[in-house]
Amino acid sequence: MPIDQPEATAAVNPRRTFLARAAVGGAVVTAGSIAGPLLRAVPAGAQTDTTSGSLDDSSFAALAVPLELGAVQVYEAATEAPDMDDDAKSTLRTFQQHHQTVADTLTDYYTGDADLTEDPAVVARSASVGGSANAAFTALAELEQALAATHLDALGSISDAITAKYVAGVLAVQGQQAVALTLLAGTDPAAVVPAAVTTDGALTTTTGEAGN
Repeated sequence: MPIDQPEATAAVNPRRTFLARAAVGGAVVTAGSIAGPLLRAVPAGAQTDTTSGSLDDSSFAALAVPLELGAVQVYEAATEAPDMDDDAKSTLRTFQQHHQTVADTLTDYYTGDADLTEDPAVVARSASVGGSANAAFTALAELEQALAATHLDALGSISDAITAKYVAGVLAVQGQQAVALTLLAGTDPAAVVPAAVTTDGALTTTTGEAGN
């Protein structure tokens, strides 16, 4: 669903301060060490085609917000798996809120006219999470990897350094979430820890201005 757009003039300076603080906090310094677990070859989507430093905040928001909102919906579907226990459901709610927070944060920088709504290709992944808890954990881990790949793919093209640092923190957390979900599924975490990082499989949104 669309996120209500805040008044741009009122939000920019406080949000910029928030991003700066988030970027220089604990998350970003782990980005290098967590990079290995972030990515493997993931299905679907095309790799972002951008030039270094050419992606402004609004353009990145148009790409990322629909994907993050789609993830919120997939997590919602996953909580309904019939054998999902309360502890696991609480973990999924925490990860779901992380995606909502990223969407809300980036929406503050969007200046386009089209509504930013859930990406339908991401929401379609909901079909693979409702059968069982293990199926949900596995599918969500794959989604986290795909989203982290997308953020990493865009990272070198983001023109604003503070935004880039914030995105680095986001992709680090999403990589950690992928590992946590893999462990919940009872799978060897080596399955999400490749020898080398790749951006192959980065997603592209199919809704909003980024899809036009």
